[in-house]
Amino acid sequence: MLIIKKYNMAINLDKDKKSVLSFDSKENGINIQSECILNSVNSDIAASIKEHFKINLSAYGVEIENKVIEINI
Repeated sequence: MLIIKKYNMAINLDKDKKSVLSFDSKENGINIQSECILNSVNSDIAASIKEHFKINLSAYGVEIENKVIEINI
């Protein structure tokens, strides 16, 4: 699992379904009930995912957006 503190998110792969999963992450842990399938990410998140998992994001159905995505929790 990859934790990206800057975006308060945790990332994991579902290799069986070939998808990238995202979860809310806080200092007190990961909220497993917040699971969602990523279909687009900004280039910063994409770089972190590629480096950690060594995957081609498009093979997992994830597009890389050139704009910054801000998540307010």
